[in-house]
Amino acid sequence: MSDAMKINQGAVTSLSGSDMVLASDSGGSFRPISMSNFLASILSSIKIGGRNLLKGTASPFVMSAYPSQTARYNLATLLSKEDPGSQVTVSFSYEYSDIEMASGTSSHRLGVQIPVKQMSGYQFYVECNYTLDDATSGKGRCEKTVTLPEGMDLNYTYASVYAQGVDRGNVRIFDIKIERGNIATDWSPAPEDLSGGVKRYITAICNLLQKGGQHD
Repeated sequence: MSDAMKINQGAVTSLSGSDMVLASDSGGSFRPISMSNFLASILSSIKIGGRNLLKGTASPFVMSAYPSQTARYNLATLLSKEDPGSQVTVSFSYEYSDIEMASGTSSHRLGVQIPVKQMSGYQFYVECNYTLDDATSGKGRCEKTVTLPEGMDLNYTYASVYAQGVDRGNVRIFDIKIERGNIATDWSPAPEDLSGGVKRYITAICNLLQKGGQHD
């Protein structure tokens, strides 16, 4: 919890209309603050995260083609529905072992990205990437928050997951998540993935019930 939200119950000494007075631990008091300004300061410190906008992420990316490989995961919700200036957070877990870096390239990295073409023609990326170091094995999680630009053209229906500059070894990218807001929350599948599974489950139960109700 941020410092802006650490307010003891005893700190509020009086309430008067839309104002309140906060008391310090030493017994002194601060100037009254309006309730609206107080709530605004609380809200500005709150981090927001949520549903996965990317479908099919229960299946990890496993590198099988060298030195570079890319896979596509479809977006359940297009970023074109987001307002310019809003924030999107990209995160993924990775692990690799017994790898050997490819020579002749300076790009040795793992990542998830959605290209964004601005009206000016400039290419912008909603992206999180991890640069591989000299270690032959490692694991971790990459997280990055990106602010969507003005004048964007977000007609891409997928995100690219990639591994670059690896000649051999085991590379796995998993728990991939793209979400609205400025905080990376724990991985969860897109609701569309869950709803599809629920529909299949209900259909299977209905089929069993129908068979059970049939008599020779």
